[in-house]
Amino acid sequence: MPSIQSKLFTRLASQSMQSMFVNFDVNKLRRWITTLDKLAPAPTDVDVTPSPLSHCEAEWVRPQRQTDRVILYFPGGAWVMRTPQAHRRMVAKIAHAANADVFLVFYRLAPEHPFPAALEDCLEAYETLLEQGIDASRIVIGGDSAGGNLTLATLLALRDQDQPVPAGAFTLSACTDLGSADTGAEFDREDLDPNMPEPPEEFDNDPRLLYVGGNKELYEHPYVSPLQGDMKGLCPLLLQVGGAEWLLEQSTKFAERARAAGVNAEVEVWEGQPDVWHIMRFPESGRAVEHLSDFIRYSCP
Repeated sequence: MPSIQSKLFTRLASQSMQSMFVNFDVNKLRRWITTLDKLAPAPTDVDVTPSPLSHCEAEWVRPQRQTDRVILYFPGGAWVMRTPQAHRRMVAKIAHAANADVFLVFYRLAPEHPFPAALEDCLEAYETLLEQGIDASRIVIGGDSAGGNLTLATLLALRDQDQPVPAGAFTLSACTDLGSADTGAEFDREDLDPNMPEPPEEFDNDPRLLYVGGNKELYEHPYVSPLQGDMKGLCPLLLQVGGAEWLLEQSTKFAERARAAGVNAEVEVWEGQPDVWHIMRFPESGRAVEHLSDFIRYSCP
């Protein structure tokens, strides 16, 4: 059963998030999210060091102890917004639990920089780690929501480019298929995650459409919708998803198809949890991070 904290947050967030996404306006949403993000306390138990890439900001988030294990992390935000303070705090938790340094990449955002800009930034980040002498066997790639989408797209692109394969990868509440408004999840409407309401097939300024620059044909591209791709040769995967998310089926279907392609892919469905609950202070958040850190340490001993 979901915790009281989880249930309470879900109810409180429902009305504001429903309104924000149904009446979607990028600039208004960014202002609102930036205001909320500033309320998130900065982590005090890690060292944060800026390390910009060619076209975007990035930073190292390091626990104050020695480790050669690296997590390359792509934060979520529907491809159009970011919450650096909240994500910095979340990856700090993961860094401590997994005893890893985190390279946090704030890839370029749509609509100013549509596909493939964000993916190019993610690929550059991985190549930068290799150029710094970090072996691929010491790298685990991960991301949440849109960042989870970019995690899987990055794996497909690295495979296609014959780049060294990372030790493992994980996604949190990932979107794997932009063209699917109907995920096939068997929920009553009131049971769906109110923090990430299911979008209608068409609405103004749909972030999915903004991400592809208005070109719906790109929804079929595997680097945009990894669920449509050939998954052979991918590294071990862990997909965590909330049981109340409309994105639930996107993670379970991806894991199913990955296993059919011979990939070691595990999916964890967390009952009653909303989109990227890891970023909250729920009991389930800590437990999910512990499960995740077990996977990271196992993939990258």
